[in-house]
Amino acid sequence: MVSKTEEPLVTKKSLAALLRSGNPRKTETIIGRAATLLYGSQTESEKNNSNSKVLNGVGFTSYDAILGSKTARMWMKCRRLTPNIIELWLKPNNKGFPRLCKYHKQLNIVAMKKQRKASKGCLKTNTSQTHTKPYNTQIPFEK
Repeated sequence: MVSKTEEPLVTKKSLAALLRSGNPRKTETIIGRAATLLYGSQTESEKNNSNSKVLNGVGFTSYDAILGSKTARMWMKCRRLTPNIIELWLKPNNKGFPRLCKYHKQLNIVAMKKQRKASKGCLKTNTSQTHTKPYNTQIPFEK
């Protein structure tokens, strides 16, 4: 869990600002990646049925389960989303925040875990370097 003393990386306001950045491809990517993360948190039964049965505060709400599952599957398959799906996730609630923003706490937990791993040296923080050799040069199967 995220400790209460740590400053959150993802807030409702910061997520809304990212979604409203004006860059359509960036917005699509944020929605697709967020839906994929949330979909991964669903139970197997919920994934198979595109619903939310377990009230555990993880994954999609029952209201968003079908849309969320569809979004995640589409993103995982082709890394693109339809304009209609993007529009549904960007539709503001009664306080003016896009629909996706209701998941900011779950997305923050993932971001904080990723940051901790990076600070411990488990992840490379400089992704601009390219590797000339693959990590595993052995062929895992015979021809």
